[in-house]
Amino acid sequence: MTYLRPTPEAFEEIIQCIGIGEFYGAYHGRFFHEGYAVELDSAAELFVLGVKLARYKDELGRICDVGPHQDQLGLGIIASWPKSLFNTEGEA
Repeated sequence: MTYLRPTPEAFEEIIQCIGIGEFYGAYHGRFFHEGYAVELDSAAELFVLGVKLARYKDELGRICDVGPHQDQLGLGIIASWPKSLFNTEGEA
């Protein structure tokens, strides 16, 4: 089965529409993780974001199926999805 791979810009637009968290952009996390991230204030926000992202399954493809890599940034959380789930080459 072929899955849609949104561009990072399309993902950013959806995050802005949802209104939870702030798009962080490219993220290089622990254990060699590379992805695109969203900055959140709490684990509760991450949960709500996951629920709201599910409404965009047609636009986001497997991003809705894959749990994000998580790091803590002081009092906040960063949730990052692997770059392999995104279209960074201009092809769908």
